[in-house]
Amino acid sequence: MSTIKTDLKGEIQKLIEATWEQTENELGCEGGFKELLQEYVGMPDGSNILLETLYGLALAINPAIDLEYIEPFLMTCHYMHRASLICDDIVDADKDNSLPGKYGNSRSLLIGLVAWWLTERQLARFAYNQKCGHNTSINVLELVDYIHKSLLLATRGQFEETDRPEKIISIAECLERVAAKSGLFTEMVFKVTALAAGAGEEEAGKYGEVGYRLGLITQLAGDLVSCYDPNSRRNSIACRHFSLPVAYALTHFTLKDEITRLWHSVQGPVIVHESPGDVEIDRRNNNKRLLHLIEEAGGMLSTILLMHQVNAELEALLNVERECYNKPQKEELNQAVLNLARRHLKTCAPLLRASITETA
Repeated sequence: MSTIKTDLKGEIQKLIEATWEQTENELGCEGGFKELLQEYVGMPDGSNILLETLYGLALAINPAIDLEYIEPFLMTCHYMHRASLICDDIVDADKDNSLPGKYGNSRSLLIGLVAWWLTERQLARFAYNQKCGHNTSINVLELVDYIHKSLLLATRGQFEETDRPEKIISIAECLERVAAKSGLFTEMVFKVTALAAGAGEEEAGKYGEVGYRLGLITQLAGDLVSCYDPNSRRNSIACRHFSLPVAYALTHFTLKDEITRLWHSVQGPVIVHESPGDVEIDRRNNNKRLLHLIEEAGGMLSTILLMHQVNAELEALLNVERECYNKPQKEELNQAVLNLARRHLKTCAPLLRASITETA
């Protein structure tokens, strides 16, 4: 089984390098522009994991699939993922180690546009391969339409979140917001990869459900970790960026009123005019108290328990035996998906212990 994984990694790495070299030559990349594109669009650390998983999915469905055929589709997912992350950084106004933090929004927007252009270009290459007879059973126009509709829904979810990020909403509304971000995107790339590999609509839909749950776990982990970010410009509580832990905490009968009051408190160091002088309020103490109350009310614990519930659903979906699949590759795929989910659960494990201590 480890041999399959090693081969997948090697093939994906060669694939990215070859495609990126061709792109550099076509764009005439030089100097700082070349470095920017390579760092944020070309071969960023960690992005290979998604491609390895998607390639594993294609092989599980069709072990004889031609890499030349599926290659542009995998690169479509790669560039689409990079473009969405750059867009997220711009929208979230992350000012530290992100692309906007280093080079500003103007350059970030241009790099993001290049990533989207590369996405569409690879998609066109995939359509050309299909037309040339690599796989005539795929309706590429329907595939492209589904991709665009999914991206539109994900963008709408992002817009609704940025409209009034501090607005208090219900748990159900919060879960819809989570689903509209990572959930929909990951569902889409899993489903379209299965379709591109030759799966039927029903089977592709099942793998879409796998991707959806993996996306939920990813987003929930991000929401949890951001509550503890030491940088106040990224910390969701300091920025009053409403998330599921806060929604869960507001269901606590005795603590919800104080949590609500602190949530609506004015941000930033505030000068309160009192006699005989001005008193400076330290917002950091305010935010620490708010975090403590959210923990005490079970907000973190409830979110982590939900992550484990979604992970159990994910395992159940992956454990369904289907005779049409290549069994060794199917097992490898299952392990890759579960490793991604468990990595997020492991990241949140210390938060679970802290939350249990608070609620005990």
